[in-house]
Amino acid sequence: EMLRSLVGSEMCIRDRAKLPDNEFFDVFQDSRGRYWFASDSGLYRFNGKAFIRYNAPEQRNQSVFNLKEDDYGRIWCNNLSGQFFFIDPQKDYLEVFIDAKDLLVGALPKYELYKNWLIIKLDSGQILQYDFNTKKRTIHVNTLSRYSDIKRIGSKLFLEIVC
Repeated sequence: EMLRSLVGSEMCIRDRAKLPDNEFFDVFQDSRGRYWFASDSGLYRFNGKAFIRYNAPEQRNQSVFNLKEDDYGRIWCNNLSGQFFFIDPQKDYLEVFIDAKDLLVGALPKYELYKNWLIIKLDSGQILQYDFNTKKRTIHVNTLSRYSDIKRIGSKLFLEIVC
């Protein structure tokens, strides 16, 4: 089966029986050329021969979604329990960055990684901003409508405002 990344390169997994799951929510090729898979059973990296599974001891839900890479080469994902995770390429294990279960349980909000911040857009239109270093949370209320969006393109962050 052939999988294609957004940049047009491809990889081939010859033996479907070696796939760790039947359904994948996201496939991502990082800046180092490695392939990451978000599935119902967790986060995996394909090393060319086998799938390596990543999980965190504090992880409440194994399903992960929304794979992204920040400017530091860390791979990020989130789950339905309100947790955001990253893998630092120097450490090569999954870490919980924040646990926002008070605001996000059952939701898969849109998020972006911009400069030194994790920026999360809630369905209510609020924006949550977490500092990478301190994990300090800033809540921006009444910022966007429910149908507005955030999007990072290159080194710029855009807010699409729908009235």
